[in-house]
Amino acid sequence: MRGYSSSLTLLSDRNIGIFIATNSFSGINGKLLTQFFDRYFPAPQQTSPKKPLALSAEQLERFTGTYRDLEYPRHTFAKLTAPFEHINIKQGDNGTLLVSTPGLFFIGNAPKIQLAPIEPLLFQRVNDDAFTAFEPDESGWIRYAFNPLWAKIGAYEHIPWYETSWVQLGILGFCTVLFLSAIFVYPIKPLIQRLRGKRFQVKQLRWAWRLAGLIGTLNLVFLIGFPLSIWLYGFWRLVYGVPAVAIAFLCIPLLTTFLTLGLFIFTAWAWKNNYWSLVKRSHYSLITLAALVFIPFLAYWNLLGFQF
Repeated sequence: MRGYSSSLTLLSDRNIGIFIATNSFSGINGKLLTQFFDRYFPAPQQTSPKKPLALSAEQLERFTGTYRDLEYPRHTFAKLTAPFEHINIKQGDNGTLLVSTPGLFFIGNAPKIQLAPIEPLLFQRVNDDAFTAFEPDESGWIRYAFNPLWAKIGAYEHIPWYETSWVQLGILGFCTVLFLSAIFVYPIKPLIQRLRGKRFQVKQLRWAWRLAGLIGTLNLVFLIGFPLSIWLYGFWRLVYGVPAVAIAFLCIPLLTTFLTLGLFIFTAWAWKNNYWSLVKRSHYSLITLAALVFIPFLAYWNLLGFQF
């Protein structure tokens, strides 16, 4: 049977801990906990609804941003699944907050939950009696959101702007475009010129363009080949081991990281000796920048090395 899920619920004041593990994604964890709490800790009858607390737009703004589920893989390339567990919190109407999942991943089915403040760090859903709590850090910045989507189980951390999906996709897009341009300069453009009976015009530091084309090609092969190999293998089967073809693809970033040092040297050499035109030097510098930025990008997603 595909899948595995688990949950750990701690009631420290009651000296109770509940651990549930299942070999499916059926959602039985939440159903079991609901019945447990209804049976042993029934909610008291509420005599009167809690009065909403009026917060200004500036006060609500500190709660807004992108949050990530705390239960995500931190030390393996399975961290790539983390964006699928992001939620966005923004200001809604009438002094409320609006919780939604990114439309990038849930087009047409993104749930939206409206929260009304009843205490400085406690909100209640407009449509039911579930609560969402927030916790700030020492500086006052909101660090965590508890149970923003479901009535129970769910702690989310407020992530900085550079960890949001759009920023990461922007970095990936920038690198991809520059790698494609490097491949066009070499080897695609020389091949076209050779087919037309012409010679490649860039004679100075020809090996510099060959190196740029090689790095661009290898990085694009990795960006396409690695996720494709995982998809064909089946992501859920990674619990039994990583396929050899995926391990082979993970060797590519290690090689291109070493080769990127050559790009940096050629870039400095070209500017020092005024090789090529200003446009070509700038283009080569952007390719070098993309290759350098790609290294921490891979490291952030645990794709630099064999982290599995």
